[in-house]
Amino acid sequence: MSLVSHSRRWWDELDFFAPDVRRDLGRLFLQLERAFSSLAARPQRGEPAGWAGLTRRGSWDRLVHSEWAVSEVAPEEFVRRAGEGELSFWEQAEQADAQQDLLWCWLDVGPDQLGACRLVQLALLFYLQHLVLRGSGKFCWGCIQSPQRVNDALGIEEVKVYLRSRSLDPGRRPPDPAGLNCWCIGSPGWLSQVQSGYQKVSLVQTGVESVQLTYGSRCLQLQLPSGERAARLMRDPFSQQRDPAISSGVAGGGQLTFSGCGRKLVLIEEGSISLIPMPSSVSEPPGKIRRYQLKRPGRVVAFSWERNSLHVCQEHLGEWSFYRVNPANAEQEKLVQAVPFQTATTPGCCWPAGRGYCLWLDGQIWEFAQDQREHKCDTLNNNVWGSRTILADAQQHKLVMADGSHSYDLPEVPVQKVFLCTGRGLGLPRIGQMAALHLRGGRYLILCRERSVDRVRTLEMTAPGQVIGVTLPSRYNEPALVVQHPRHFQLLGADFSEIVEVGHPITQACLHFDGLLGYRTEGGQMRCYDTISQTNLWASSP
Repeated sequence: MSLVSHSRRWWDELDFFAPDVRRDLGRLFLQLERAFSSLAARPQRGEPAGWAGLTRRGSWDRLVHSEWAVSEVAPEEFVRRAGEGELSFWEQAEQADAQQDLLWCWLDVGPDQLGACRLVQLALLFYLQHLVLRGSGKFCWGCIQSPQRVNDALGIEEVKVYLRSRSLDPGRRPPDPAGLNCWCIGSPGWLSQVQSGYQKVSLVQTGVESVQLTYGSRCLQLQLPSGERAARLMRDPFSQQRDPAISSGVAGGGQLTFSGCGRKLVLIEEGSISLIPMPSSVSEPPGKIRRYQLKRPGRVVAFSWERNSLHVCQEHLGEWSFYRVNPANAEQEKLVQAVPFQTATTPGCCWPAGRGYCLWLDGQIWEFAQDQREHKCDTLNNNVWGSRTILADAQQHKLVMADGSHSYDLPEVPVQKVFLCTGRGLGLPRIGQMAALHLRGGRYLILCRERSVDRVRTLEMTAPGQVIGVTLPSRYNEPALVVQHPRHFQLLGADFSEIVEVGHPITQACLHFDGLLGYRTEGGQMRCYDTISQTNLWASSP
């Protein structure tokens, strides 16, 4: 809230942005103040034009003569009045210079500035406009790739023009500054061609969410909004957050979980399995729900979505049937075995492997073939979604791919359970952005890869309540445990805590490794909340 009020103290024009966008811009403005603090403190002065009256502040050479008389007659009173700010000074009048009050800004919107640099360019435009308008000056800007269009304002229409101004053409040489206060903002390659007389601001993207700003002798590393919040600022920064997509015809009972292939919420009911695709944003309509009717009797022991087909394991009268269900609901027999051990209450995962199937159930992985089965390993995972899932091997103390193609060592500490999160492409190659290790006594050790360097840092936290996973909220850009409570969820980080209100008792919840939180309330309604972008994506009809 302080960031929002800070930006509103600068400009009321920011109100045409959505509230969440204003918060992100406010964070950028606070960072820009560090680079341009001297410029912001420097007053815009014109030619002297006599005296405008009296003021309580000023230089000693403009102190009113009667005040000097007081200093000779009553020096102690003079010192007191100086300390209390009661002295009178002549206020100098100034005649504005049209050239000095006009700030002209050229932007490079070529290929070197695509991506994160464009966010900084937009924030710089508003920042420079504020400095000019504060002194009753005039602000003009344009894109160097299309110099024929000049903008003398920065409202909603002008922002839309800027957002559409992407170009693949390199920057050209700007016109002569002609003594004006002119700025150029762009890549170092283009700025090297710019003639003297311009104020130059260089922008270079140094990471997924960081940009290096160079202004004169100052060099500043700016941290930007992450992932979908940055994309929203460049695509649709004006609209308010919309209501989640609603899907009808979805039953409220059964087991709720996620598939490993794509963003699909899975509802396992007696005799059927439904796949519900989750939208990527609130503006996207809900996808088509696929419901597979199981023609065989028995309880669903495990399932997976592999190679555009549903693979199912069912138990009936002591026999386990592994088979594939294609999109036409035709079932293909794979193998049937009598399994002597008890089935779990929560469905596991099964996927095809060679001429048989692999099964993950109760933390154990088995490989089934005709007339034989083999115990492969014990895992510490909270869930497994298929052959491409990352496994926490309890014996080798490593994170490994289910197919054994890659591994990553875990710390040598007693671990009870491992939660994984991909961070949406920001993480370790083929391993994941984060791993939360559940230790004894409610303690958690979070392994998180640094954004710009190939190293892993660790965070240790203690979480009260039931932890169902780990995520990376974009508002903080720091890992957070997802804790389930009776009527709400808690995103618990090392130095922050955020509550996700539900309003009804929660009966079941599951967390996708991509940060999607699916849950069911006591009334039977199902919902999906994106913990990374903090938006409600989907809900079933009441």
